[in-house]
Amino acid sequence: MEKILSLIMKIISEVIVEGPIELLADKCLLVTVKIYVRS
Repeated sequence: MEKILSLIMKIISEVIVEGPIELLADKCLLVTVKIYVRS
């Protein structure tokens, strides 16, 4: 669980540097879906 949280935090910080909040939401959603698919 901690790995997932740190991964999400990493993505959030990358997206904040890169651009808009919509991108952030899309990436988080994508990651969440990937996590569900894996488990």
